[in-house]
Amino acid sequence: MAELENVNTKFVELLLTSDTSEEEVEAEIETHEEYKLNFLMTNLQLTEQESGQNEQVATSSRIDARPQNPVKRPTLEIPKFSGSVSNWLQFWSHFRKIHEDRSITPEDKLEYLKQATEKGSKAENIVEGYPTTAENYEKAFSSLKNRFGRDDLLVEYYTRELLSLVLQNADDKGKN
Repeated sequence: MAELENVNTKFVELLLTSDTSEEEVEAEIETHEEYKLNFLMTNLQLTEQESGQNEQVATSSRIDARPQNPVKRPTLEIPKFSGSVSNWLQFWSHFRKIHEDRSITPEDKLEYLKQATEKGSKAENIVEGYPTTAENYEKAFSSLKNRFGRDDLLVEYYTRELLSLVLQNADDKGKN
């Protein structure tokens, strides 16, 4: 991916110095960003699948070794989620461990989710709307994920961010 980025940067620089129109340059940049995002999303999905398979093997071996009376877990300190699409991936990478841990009850997962939202944020408003019951954890988490963690929303957000960086870089080079 790094090699592809270097080649693309050189190609865009050549386009900018040639008689290529601004629309054609932007179209090339957008095509590259779409390819890059598809690559990153596929890589993320593959990593999640591999870690899920490893987790299943680890979980099945832990089930046999689990004591009859589980010990109450201490409160975990995870980054607070503000309800910004830009923070979703960071939040999810930490919270996923809790979400996938079968030894934690759904009620506790919902409490962890509530603790992981920033006070006064959109995320807190969504999660606090659900009373702490086992059946509400999945509802609360699904609501949060549908609002901030949808793949199409993330792709759009990061595409815009990358495109703005590329355009800013092109403007900076044009001024020199």
